[in-house]
Amino acid sequence: MKQKELSILLRAVVVLCWCGCALVGGLIVPAMAWETAKLNPELAYLKWPCLVFFWCALAVVVAALVHAYRIFADIGRDRSFTAENARRLRLISHLALGDTLAWFVGTVALAALAPMHPMFLFVMLAVVVGGVAVTVAASVLSHLTLKAADLQDENDLTI
Repeated sequence: MKQKELSILLRAVVVLCWCGCALVGGLIVPAMAWETAKLNPELAYLKWPCLVFFWCALAVVVAALVHAYRIFADIGRDRSFTAENARRLRLISHLALGDTLAWFVGTVALAALAPMHPMFLFVMLAVVVGGVAVTVAASVLSHLTLKAADLQDENDLTI
């Protein structure tokens, strides 16, 4: 697969992720919140705080997707190893870390406020573990991209 084709494929994946975020955040989670509030009136007071928390966390994911889209566009322009892409990857790492910490605090707070179904707790903790994995991967890729950019700059100066 050529670099241009890879870039197009990666950007298409990011666009599909954006569509998935819009679908989940705009339709599925609000419908689940309304249904849960209707079935469990004693938990109805948690509907809006949980929705706002979810939408804020989703905004962080969308921001990370925007930076990933820019990285993938640079790959298509044959500018894979640049300090700018390393900075974007570091920012994605910071966004993932912040989102992961927010999910962890949210999970603990929600567990303290109301009894949770064990499957719901498992899903929220899986999100936290996934966030840690994304944080570590983006951080490592940022470091490697910066090293490769430095080597490329050094090589360009050598005649």
